[in-house]
Amino acid sequence: MFLAIFTFIYSSIYYVISFLFTFISTLQAVLPLGVDVGLLGIAVYYLTRLRKPDQSNVESIFGPEPRSQEGIMYPDRVVKCIAHRGAGFDAPENTLEALKYCVERDCNFVELDVRTLKDGQLVLLHDQGLERLTGGTITDVKMMDWDSIKNIDVGATHPNRHQFKEVHLCRLEDALDYLLSNEVRMIIDVKGEDKQVINGILDTFASRPNLYKFAAVTTFNPFILYQIRKKDPQIVGAISYRPYCFSAQDYDAENGPSNPRSEVFYWRSLGVRCVGWCVNRPLEKLYWRGVLKAPYLSNTLMGEPEVEQKKERDKRSSLSLRPGPIVDKILETEKRMTSGQN
Repeated sequence: MFLAIFTFIYSSIYYVISFLFTFISTLQAVLPLGVDVGLLGIAVYYLTRLRKPDQSNVESIFGPEPRSQEGIMYPDRVVKCIAHRGAGFDAPENTLEALKYCVERDCNFVELDVRTLKDGQLVLLHDQGLERLTGGTITDVKMMDWDSIKNIDVGATHPNRHQFKEVHLCRLEDALDYLLSNEVRMIIDVKGEDKQVINGILDTFASRPNLYKFAAVTTFNPFILYQIRKKDPQIVGAISYRPYCFSAQDYDAENGPSNPRSEVFYWRSLGVRCVGWCVNRPLEKLYWRGVLKAPYLSNTLMGEPEVEQKKERDKRSSLSLRPGPIVDKILETEKRMTSGQN
C-alpha cells in the first residue's frame, strides 16, 4: 500500500515537472525572451491569488473607517481600543478572567493568541511555554495535553495576582462561547506553524458561521495565513509585523530605520485598514483617537475615555459629565504612569 502511494506521488510530481518544462520550452521557442516568463508569472498569480472576503464582514468586525462619512455620522461604531491579550496588564493575559474583565468594562473588542496542544486542542496562549506566566519549567505546551495543564495557575506571576487567584488556561471554544454570547469582536492571532492549528482554525469557523462577522485571523507568517484563507477565503485575514522595517522609508542592517513615514496614513492611502500595536499610555491613546483616528491594541483599559466615564457615572450617577473632567482624569492617569506610581 505504501509503495503504491509513493509511486503515485512520484509519478504525479514527474508529470507536473515535465509539463512545466515542456510548456516553458515551447514558449521560449515562439515568444521573445522574457515574455514567456512574464506569462508564466501571470498564470501563477491567477492560480494562487485569493478571493477577497465579504466586505460586510470586514466592516462588521472593524467598523467603518474613522474618516469615512459613516464614521463621522456614527462615531460610536468606529473601533478605538482593542484589548491586547484581553488587557494583559490589567488581568492575566489570554484567560477567561481577562475576557470577563474587558466585557465588564464595556470593551467589546479583544485580541487573543491561539496555539495547539499535543492532543490537538486549541488554547489561548502567547508563549510556546508556561515559564513566564507560572514561574514553572514547562517550555513547550506542544508536548502536553489539555488534562495535564488545565489546572495550572497561569496568573501566578501577574502583578494583580491578588485580585485573580487560581487562574487557568482557557480553550478557544470556551472563549468563543463567552465572547460571542456577549457580541464581542476579536482578533485571533495564530501562533505556531503546524497543520493542527491551521485545521483547528478552519474547523472553528466552519462550526460557528457567525464567527465570520466577529473575528479576524492574523499571524506573523504570511504562508500560514495564506493556507487558512486559501481553504476558506471568507475568513477575514490580517498580517502582523514588527515596527521599523516598514514604518521607515529607508532601512539598512547597520544603521536601522531612517526617514520615517506615517504608517497609518501611508497604508490608508493604499486602501489598507490599520490597527496600532501596542498603545498603552493615556496620552498615546488620545493621539491615536484624535490625530491618527485609527483603532489600536492596548494591554490596559486604563485611560480609555469610555472606561473613565463609566467610573465617574458609577460614582456620580446623577451628574452628567463634561469632556473637560474626562481629559483631566486621563492626564492625571498619565502623570501617575510617568512618575512610576502604577
